[in-house]
Amino acid sequence: MNTERHARIDLSGDAPAAAAWLATQSVLHAQAWGNHIVLLRYRLTDCELASLETALMAQGWTLDQHLVARLRRSLAHYAERLARDNLGVPEHNLKTDGVYRQVWQHHAHGDRDDTPEELRRYL
Repeated sequence: MNTERHARIDLSGDAPAAAAWLATQSVLHAQAWGNHIVLLRYRLTDCELASLETALMAQGWTLDQHLVARLRRSLAHYAERLARDNLGVPEHNLKTDGVYRQVWQHHAHGDRDDTPEELRRYL
């Protein structure tokens, strides 16, 4: 399966500056097309469109909020997520095992119950 993706990001303006900033990322190729569109080429295993859009918004660029642009973005995110799942690319895990382990240890169950022994026999 081909992992190279072509995508487009619709911005409210200043696409050449956004493309220049994205081009500094070593995992993709970005090119401005007009003043509102950035064309991207990247490998699906290296990055994802949603994270690139988030990075652009964090830098101060505004995504186009027209209905067609939002639908195009949603469809691209869905297709990309599906392709990543089919390839077996692991999702970026924000919570590590340690978080779940810590919650499990603090959960009152079994012999970790803080109830005093005399009350346990009484009940």
